[in-house]
Amino acid sequence: MHPALRKAIFRIGLPLLIVAAGFIVMKILIQSRKAPEKIRNTVQGILVKTAVARPSDCPVTVWGTGIVRPRRMIDIVPEVSGKVVSVSPNFVQGGMFNKGDELFRIEEVDYRLSLEKAKAELARAKLNLAIEKTRGSIAKKEWRNLEKRPQTEGPPLVLRKPQLQEARAALEAARAAVKEAELNLRRTRIRAPFNSVVKSENVDIGQYVKQGAKVGTLSGTDVAEIVVPVSLEDLEWLKVPGISDNSNEASTALVSVHSRDRTYTWTGRVVRLLGDVDSKSRMSRVVVDVRKPLECDMSRGNCNIRLVDGLFVDVHFRCGTLHGVYAIDRYALRDGDTVWIMDSTDRLRIRKVRVAHYQGETAIIDRGLNPGERIVLTSIPGAAEGMLLRTAPDGGPK
Repeated sequence: MHPALRKAIFRIGLPLLIVAAGFIVMKILIQSRKAPEKIRNTVQGILVKTAVARPSDCPVTVWGTGIVRPRRMIDIVPEVSGKVVSVSPNFVQGGMFNKGDELFRIEEVDYRLSLEKAKAELARAKLNLAIEKTRGSIAKKEWRNLEKRPQTEGPPLVLRKPQLQEARAALEAARAAVKEAELNLRRTRIRAPFNSVVKSENVDIGQYVKQGAKVGTLSGTDVAEIVVPVSLEDLEWLKVPGISDNSNEASTALVSVHSRDRTYTWTGRVVRLLGDVDSKSRMSRVVVDVRKPLECDMSRGNCNIRLVDGLFVDVHFRCGTLHGVYAIDRYALRDGDTVWIMDSTDRLRIRKVRVAHYQGETAIIDRGLNPGERIVLTSIPGAAEGMLLRTAPDGGPK
């Protein structure tokens, strides 16, 4: 064979041979491979956290805050004028008095003299009355002897009847003057009208005080009052004397003050509802009174914490118990009156409920839930009825 022809066959035949061999190998490999396993895609629900609805009896409380103020507060105003000769050492700001204790005393000399003068006038009036009675009796006898008609009454002026009436009136005026002088003498001793603490004072020994001039202020210590703003929804739970169905009932209140790691408490009761609504907060205001606000429990040790004027306190009212209700986290409510339920097929159900009361971060539901239902606590963007859900073994994310 010609060398040129042999060379041409080699150039063309060798590539064709390689391609044919590759095709045969590929076909063998394709026929000998195993078919891949089919993988089924499973749809997983959204991971949520749930809480089981369990009915219970839930005490209802209404929370509020307020500022303590005394029920009684008066200005000390002398009813007589004079120089101050004695002042109680307790008559200073913060000093305490029992009812009837003497605060200070005004000089008595002038008022004792006035009393003696009034008593002398009284004695003179008594004497004048006795004289006029005697004169009237004599005039009556003389009239009868002169007219010789015992059954006939003489003229009033002849029988001195006007003079007798004048003497009796003078006697009454003298007695009144004595009582006034005695009253003024007692008024020289200014006393506490009730158990109280001194808020302010402006009097000292040697000072001349005028009748009707303010010299101090006392606030009562028997009863303290606390004005507590409450919403209209919370007001429905309170029992206010004279307003509630049973006018004799009143809600009790626990008043507390926190100091470091201790809490001091007092018990009070609702006594009335103020007749207006606060213009800023648009809330009603109830008044709570606390008896003996300055007393404290000696078992606590230091008793410097007391319900004094101006103290800011926490107040919570006890308003009975709701039976067979559901207490859930407030954030589990959607749009105020809706909850999400995870049903037995792990599907999302949107349910309307009725909120009986909000208690801090807890909502009390009395209608719309069933025992054992799973309440969805997790927020789900774009939540829709029937959406598939799932929970992790530990309850899922919050």
